[in-house]
This record gives sequence, structure tokens and C-alpha cells, in this order.
Amino acid sequence: MGLRVLSLGRLRDLADLGLDNPRVRRGVRLPLAEGILASSDGDPATARENRLPASVVEHGVLVARALVEALDCWPARTVVSDHLEYFVGLLLELGWDVDEGYGAEVLALAGRLAEEFPPGMALDKDEWLTELRRRLEGAGEAPIGE
Repeated sequence: MGLRVLSLGRLRDLADLGLDNPRVRRGVRLPLAEGILASSDGDPATARENRLPASVVEHGVLVARALVEALDCWPARTVVSDHLEYFVGLLLELGWDVDEGYGAEVLALAGRLAEEFPPGMALDKDEWLTELRRRLEGAGEAPIGE
């Protein structure tokens, strides 16, 4: 919601936002009704302000910059094993733990995809990502009732 208030629709827009921008320095006022951010103890005197703190916006800008850099460094065409390495780097930039849990499952799925191609085969980044996206659809879903 804070990104919408700042009129930022893309990751690159957030990455390009200057940390000295007054909209960042003072935080972002969120368009929420007064009662939405009630205090945990029910006392209106301790309720939080409807504002995204500047520190959160700044952190978002820094993370967005790291992600944009990681995506920009990813070559348009390279061998499949490199695509896998760039994908792992992206997961790590996002803060995922690729050694256990869902991160490990996603990494294993990407690894299986990479193994389907002959060693040294080159693909366009879009080809790799399209196939990876197709494989990831539904990953982690649990049937209703479980």
C-alpha cells in the first residue's frame, strides 16, 4: 500500500527512489481508517500512527536496488547452469533460505529443470524464466481441507 501511495508500480521505480527524497525521510502516510491500526492493548492512546516508517521505506529502497542489480547482471543469454546460479542469487537477495523448507524445494525444482538440458546448452533468460515459472505454478499449494 505504501508503494501505491508513492505512485511506485515497479521494482525499478522503488530502486530509483532517492533516500534523501522527502517522501522517504518522513515516512509514508497510509490511507487507513483510524481504527485499523489499533494498539495491541486496546488503548487508543498507544495506537500506532497510520504511517509506514521511514526506516521501512529506506529498507525497501535498498532491497529493491539489490534486486534490480541482480536482475540487471543476469545475462540475456547464457548456459543453463549459469541461469540456475543467477536464480539462486536472486533467491538469496530476497532473503530466502535455500537450504531448507520452501526455499530448498524451489531450488530443487530449478535444479531438476536445469538437469533436463544438455550440459553447456545456452538459453535466453526469458526462455529459462518462462519454463521455470511454468514449473513453479502450484508449487507449495496444499489442497483445501489439509
